[in-house]
Amino acid sequence: MLAQNGISSSKIMHPIIHRTTLTAKKCGLAALLLALAIPVQAAAYKIALITDANNNLFWETVYSGAAKARDDLKAEGTDITLTWDGPDSDTQRDVEIQIVEQKVKEKVDGIVLSPVHGRLLVPPVQAATNAGIPTVVINAGLNPAGQISFVATDNYKGGALGARRMGTVLKGKGKVILFRWLAGNAATTARETGFLDTLKNQFPEIRVISADQYAQGSHDLGKKTAVELLKKLGQEADGIFTVSELTTQAMLDALRETGQSGGKAVFIGYDNNPALLAALKSGDIKGLVIQNPMQMGYQAVRTLVSHLQGKPIEKEIDTGCTMVTLDNITKPAVDELLNPRLVKYVK
Repeated sequence: MLAQNGISSSKIMHPIIHRTTLTAKKCGLAALLLALAIPVQAAAYKIALITDANNNLFWETVYSGAAKARDDLKAEGTDITLTWDGPDSDTQRDVEIQIVEQKVKEKVDGIVLSPVHGRLLVPPVQAATNAGIPTVVINAGLNPAGQISFVATDNYKGGALGARRMGTVLKGKGKVILFRWLAGNAATTARETGFLDTLKNQFPEIRVISADQYAQGSHDLGKKTAVELLKKLGQEADGIFTVSELTTQAMLDALRETGQSGGKAVFIGYDNNPALLAALKSGDIKGLVIQNPMQMGYQAVRTLVSHLQGKPIEKEIDTGCTMVTLDNITKPAVDELLNPRLVKYVK
């Protein structure tokens, strides 16, 4: 039907309908502008930090770095719930496996893991991956790797630093003891290998007289083994290298118990605590390879969250290590490594 003046009635809009349509359009535009003005709350992520032990300064510092990343991300608009679990000792491999399995059941969004054993933790990490839960591995690697990223010290390099310090102090000659930590631990194995390779290649006149003794993952067992080792070879040894905080502490205690401390043998250790730093200052220890556990925890959490947000990440991050001696212990950068600002963690 044609309206007057030949205009189709389908194109004639009633005034009330026209006003209603304009009002709806205005309201829709206002709602859109309002939505754009209100910040959208970012997703909250549940992150599980699982370390291979929970009883020393190193892991407390790793947690503190992770907590700092959590706080920084929250300030940037990303809410994080961070938990920290781990066995009482890194000999408790089954306990760590159970913790990983429990976190998968809890459906956390991601895991930061320091595996107590390079092979035994592969199946639970794969199970987490199959459940859609990514894992960032720190400190010690998996074999084969199943993580989205590996954040750690270059442990081989750390062992090499120990060897070069030993070679320098001994002036390229002498007999040394390598005191190992725990069979199957990828981090300390890499340190041990770096130490032995570097001595062989750069200091051929230094002879290793013992490299098959382990602290067995415990200070007390380590001290007992070290005492027996020193009774047998202590008078012959010109140098001793240890590869972890507890191994270093166990050897230090054994040296003192057997009356062989005080620099009779050049003692190079790994990691730090107040007692080890005091021993460095007194001359009982001639050098400590110091890692950056604060950065390890921090970078691991940030890397995991970036992955969860769909951002590109680095597959490997080296958090660095430093040889600390009396010559550089007072430098600001070294002091920051030795005296990190820790977040108190209460279970």
